[in-house]
Amino acid sequence: MIVNENAVRRDEGEAYGRKLAQAGVRVTSLRYNGTIHDFVMLNPIAQIPAMRAAVGHAIGYLRHVFAAANRRL
Repeated sequence: MIVNENAVRRDEGEAYGRKLAQAGVRVTSLRYNGTIHDFVMLNPIAQIPAMRAAVGHAIGYLRHVFAAANRRL
């Protein structure tokens, strides 16, 4: 989960991540400080470090999941 620091419902998002983990769901919740809602979708800020890190984490996770799926085929 990507959580941004300045979201109105940031605390609820982080609580949801904890509840998922407590229910046995594999989840990673990362807060990106200094960011606003939908920051990963805003092209004007595409080069800020937090956005690059968030997109990099998402890409890394998807590569991991798809590689694991390919190994099972």
